[in-house]
Amino acid sequence: MTTCGVASALVASAPSTALGQTEADSASAAAPPVTPARSIDFAMEEHPTIRVGSALEVRLRARIETSFRRYSLEPDVIDDDSEWRRRRVQVEGELFKKLEFQVSHEFGDPDEPERDAFVNLRLRRSFELQGGRFKMPFGRDVHIAGANLDLIQRSALGRHLAPGRDVGMMVHGRSRGRLFAYQAGYFIGDGDNARSPTGRGGDHAVAGRALVSPFARTKVRWAEPLRFGVAAVRSHLDDVQGQKGKTAFGDGLVFDRTFVNGTRWRLGLESEWERGPVSVSGEYASLRDQRIGMGLDGSDLPELNAHAWYVAGAWVVTGEEKRGRVEPRRSVLQGGLGAVEVAARVERMDLSPDATPATLPGATVLKLPLPNGERITTFGASWFLHTRVRVQGNFIVEDFDDPARSPVPRRNGRLTSVFVNLQFVL
Repeated sequence: MTTCGVASALVASAPSTALGQTEADSASAAAPPVTPARSIDFAMEEHPTIRVGSALEVRLRARIETSFRRYSLEPDVIDDDSEWRRRRVQVEGELFKKLEFQVSHEFGDPDEPERDAFVNLRLRRSFELQGGRFKMPFGRDVHIAGANLDLIQRSALGRHLAPGRDVGMMVHGRSRGRLFAYQAGYFIGDGDNARSPTGRGGDHAVAGRALVSPFARTKVRWAEPLRFGVAAVRSHLDDVQGQKGKTAFGDGLVFDRTFVNGTRWRLGLESEWERGPVSVSGEYASLRDQRIGMGLDGSDLPELNAHAWYVAGAWVVTGEEKRGRVEPRRSVLQGGLGAVEVAARVERMDLSPDATPATLPGATVLKLPLPNGERITTFGASWFLHTRVRVQGNFIVEDFDDPARSPVPRRNGRLTSVFVNLQFVL
């Protein structure tokens, strides 16, 4: 690690003798105290860091990912895709150890280049105030940093049913010993995952999330990392297009958007356990949309209900502990093996409306959505050549409830993909 310091001091000398001053007083006034030096330090630590004394610290982060996918939508036809998945730069820091800030920009995304832009005031451990654009407090998977995901993609729950980012204010905090943590806030919109192509979605969202670690302060060592959580979001819908469920790579739709009106409720349950090189997690979420006054005669239509869940696990084969991003004991650059991790996830997402055209007379004219669902099974392996460089490979199997409405009707509704990702973080 290389650290360099730049110091400066301002010394002023302007002697003057006022009426009634002694010579000693005059001499003292002619030599005012020297202003303490303020240093500007640059350090190449976990992230490039600049410090201005003890007042300001600024860190630079970056993540670059390029991927390759091989799959088949038609029998005897193999397709290959490659693309830049991420080109993100993030600046974060803190002022006087009280005011934190973060701004991130995604290059190559014309629709949503600005990701996070917020400030966070740390009043005390149990009460902090955050404002700006950031992830709404809902879901475990969506709150994991992208560089620390065990698999290349987030779950369908995190991509679709969780609200994602929006502009708002939030209070949050945790108790001493991390026994309990909470988040609660108000947001102008309903999250970027719910917006329609026209940019409209729900609004006036109130969200809350609570996490509890019941064994955090006990001597039951194996159970200490066990954590449970619950979250809820309530938002207003004003005759907008509802939630859409895409396949893992956007090849087709599990369910399409339908106009909704009234109130949207999201409910989420989560759990996780992480100890040493092993982690296990699970999550469930439901989304319920009202359709008030949307019948042909002005009557209320049945609600739309979407559900998603997953169960996942990971194991660092080389034995390193899972604390966020895996750090190899000896990287390839040091002549070591690096670190190797294997992971798997089983998940499902479906739409189950309270009524279908077959059960609601005359509803065929209303184009009610049909129930449909998808199960996704993912197996993955990651090789950390260095703390900053990782190669990932995932094998993904998607099975659809209705093969005829899937992107692979001629393959009995089963779509398989091999997905490779090269990741660099700074």
